[in-house]
Amino acid sequence: MKVIGVTGGVGAGKSTVLNMLDGLCNCRIIMADDIAKNIMGYGGVLTQTALELFGDKAYDDVGRLNREHIAGMIYADDSLRVRWNDAVHPAVNKAIYAQIDEARNGSFDFVFVEAALLIENGYDKICDELWYVYADEQIRRERLKKERGYTDSRIDGIFESQMKDSEFRQHCNFVIDTGISLENTYDILKNKLEEYTQV
Repeated sequence: MKVIGVTGGVGAGKSTVLNMLDGLCNCRIIMADDIAKNIMGYGGVLTQTALELFGDKAYDDVGRLNREHIAGMIYADDSLRVRWNDAVHPAVNKAIYAQIDEARNGSFDFVFVEAALLIENGYDKICDELWYVYADEQIRRERLKKERGYTDSRIDGIFESQMKDSEFRQHCNFVIDTGISLENTYDILKNKLEEYTQV
């Protein structure tokens, strides 16, 4: 079983790539964001930390993290952001490691781990390869405006905070350009997966 990390900037097309991979091979897909949402919910491993840092308003009436309240507190006190991240990232990593171990006991050919901070969080140490999902900034900008309703200023801020293209390429073994067409992306993935069956 190969463990492959999938990363890339916002709007690059990671979800599209993962949906294609799900149909192309026998794989387990692990999404860091989904894991984070699960463990951040009330009753999860981060509940006590959330209550200590953000008080009784840390959760809404149905047990979801009160992101607006937390964002306001973090904006006002940067040390809270640091302490929260110091709790969240190890907990997410631990849950991802557990899911990879669980998949090893299954009959999967591949496990794909998708995370925006794949490189920053050291997933190269647990993945056999890292794949970089790429589209040029103009294409990503158009996608984010159309699909998520983001403004240019919001997109500028996100782009500024994320790793640059050259950094992604430096750390990743394989690049998937999603900016040409869906058919082209599909062919890139199909050809790449066929390489493993020919070894």
